[in-house]
Amino acid sequence: MGFLDKIKKVVSKVPLPIPAMPAAAAAAPAATAADDDAPADDDAPVYDGPTFTWDGDQHPMPAGWADLTIDEWFFKFETLRDRMRYIDKEELPPMTDADGDRLDPEEALLVAHYGFKSGGHYEKYKNWAVSDWARRTGESYTDLEFRMGAIARERILAAKTAAMSGAGGALAPVEGVALEQWAQLQAKLAGGAEPTPLIAAAGIDAARWAQVSAEWNRRMSTSGVVAAAYAKAFTQTAVGPYGAAAAQATTAGYGGDPGPAPVPFELFVEVTEALRAAGKRGQDTTATLAAFNLRPIDWSNIGAYWNRAIAQQATKYHRLYDELGVKFAAKYGNGDGLTTAQREQMIFGKLIGMARSKQPAAMVPFLREYFPEDADDRIVLDGWLRNAVDQVGTSDLAAARQLLLARYPLQEDEEDPLEVWVAAELERL
Repeated sequence: MGFLDKIKKVVSKVPLPIPAMPAAAAAAPAATAADDDAPADDDAPVYDGPTFTWDGDQHPMPAGWADLTIDEWFFKFETLRDRMRYIDKEELPPMTDADGDRLDPEEALLVAHYGFKSGGHYEKYKNWAVSDWARRTGESYTDLEFRMGAIARERILAAKTAAMSGAGGALAPVEGVALEQWAQLQAKLAGGAEPTPLIAAAGIDAARWAQVSAEWNRRMSTSGVVAAAYAKAFTQTAVGPYGAAAAQATTAGYGGDPGPAPVPFELFVEVTEALRAAGKRGQDTTATLAAFNLRPIDWSNIGAYWNRAIAQQATKYHRLYDELGVKFAAKYGNGDGLTTAQREQMIFGKLIGMARSKQPAAMVPFLREYFPEDADDRIVLDGWLRNAVDQVGTSDLAAARQLLLARYPLQEDEEDPLEVWVAAELERL
């Protein structure tokens, strides 16, 4: 897993409120979705609306996505992604494809509510649209997607937090103690304050404090929104030598100026690798932090700052982490000693080697074993194989064919027979 993947895990992922379905839609019979990749119907009306071009082919522009500002576009896109992530909470009418097969809920959502013809249509449009925004802004694809995606998710979280703050909501006060007050007290306790006088000064007795803490902990364990709101209030309390930097970065948000760094990025990388090595060995991570003169709350504040700064310049920090991480991984006995680029070439080399020895069936299992966190992600697995095909190119068509044989089962929306699809892909090289 590359450092950019680690960055993604930092950004809050929260469920969105599910809008009520209109009565007409709920009562409607099963709908049928068109297939963006299906053969053209000679009797169907010719589409003459706006289009986009991706991977050499023209596709119809999905309805409802034109004329949006960049902020509106990413907000809509991240809203869609969160709805797909929590699709089990949706209640969508059944939909079928052109062959009468029922669509997965995620694809039904794309077709019924977001103007797409299929999951494949969505993937192509997403890739084209982010690339187009990057071209217009002058940013790289990666930097733009991280920065604008983080800003949109922060906006989504703010709306969700507001919706849950009313009477009876998950963010309503407990025994008269608001989440912000509880988080502030917890931050001060983590900073070394004595519990009894601190709690007493807040007008809370020990029994009430225990009840309040138990309920807020329960709510945090069942709601990502509550946990995120707690983390924000905790960090903004600005406890300890690194608290002010963390509070400024958190208040500024992913789109604002995080301010001066509390510690150099190199130290952030070193501590990260030292903690990772200690965790793998089952060692006390608090003792590892103490070796750097840090307490857990100090590290929490340092992380809060760098997580926001990194998301604003993902490519820059990916490169720096790649350079520094290898050195510190070796110092603390962690990792394989390879940079991300070296590791990628090693993986491509293994895939191409399997292709040349005619072992297409071994390729996906190899990737799943190497990336267990992405073992069920068709897009990630197919991306590795596709890049391996691009590396081989026309210099070794026999190897490219073997790689395509491994790719074919991952093509969720593909209707062409295997040999037809492979021939078409080889023709693209």
